[in-house]
Amino acid sequence: MTIRMFDWIYLTHKTPLWQDETTAEGQLRLQELASKVREALDELTAMERVTIERHDFEGLSLVNIAAELEWPCSRVQVVRRRALRRLHKVLAPFVQERFGISLPSTDCPICASPFRRDAERIIAARTRDEPYSQVISQLRHDFKIAIISPKTIIGHIKYHC
Repeated sequence: MTIRMFDWIYLTHKTPLWQDETTAEGQLRLQELASKVREALDELTAMERVTIERHDFEGLSLVNIAAELEWPCSRVQVVRRRALRRLHKVLAPFVQERFGISLPSTDCPICASPFRRDAERIIAARTRDEPYSQVISQLRHDFKIAIISPKTIIGHIKYHC
């Protein structure tokens, strides 16, 4: 396993979990982590899995993967990013439970707000012609939800609704 894929674990722990291979306990920990990663990879789409395996396990560049798949490089980047988010979501509870590592919160400001349902109603009421800036202003004013970019609203709709 390459370290790149597990940066989010490494950043929260002093010694990378997969580098403690010298003891029997370290070997067991490594096998358990590898098993969970294989299970998590099974939950990805075929293209997400190929992208992760080729880039993070085999070390191929995103440009080479794009050429292999005859895709634009930007598409490979998006697929990989989505796959990493899904892996993070699947593996986070295991890492928390097994290794006691608290991961940084990735809550979106809309989901974290006690006024989430009201905010979602305002977002849903937005027409295609209405700029996001008006919705952002209303969410800030009415519910004190700090949104900097329309991407936050778009991401919330795409991944949390």
